[in-house]
Amino acid sequence: MRLRILVALSIVALFASPPATAAGGECPVQSHDNDEIAKAVHDAPTCGASMAIFERCGSGATGDVTIGEIVVGKCEGVFAGRLSAGRKRAYDRAQTNCEKKYIKQTGSMYRSFEAFCYAKAAANVAEQFSKTGPATPATK
Repeated sequence: MRLRILVALSIVALFASPPATAAGGECPVQSHDNDEIAKAVHDAPTCGASMAIFERCGSGATGDVTIGEIVVGKCEGVFAGRLSAGRKRAYDRAQTNCEKKYIKQTGSMYRSFEAFCYAKAAANVAEQFSKTGPATPATK
């Protein structure tokens, strides 16, 4: 019985469109081509804008990994080298938690979930960083 419920939930999750719902709109890339989505994410003016495009255009498959990496890179650019030691450890922990959460799961859907987890962690830190200003570097 549990197996049937898990299979049913997996199928619903596969065909559901949480990225578009979560972001509150449709994908702005009309072709829904991964290369075009990657370009739009890369060209977005801010980390938040790139995350919004990713959320709206994510496919729930392995192709999201590449796009998620672009988002992470753009967001890390906001705070890279400027986090305090504590904030850096917290970010590293969040990234590790994303890896641990899905490491035993197989299938492209879980690679997408992992990519979204990494991107959201980076976007959250970038948003906090821009709200609170630069953290002072840790001194030894």
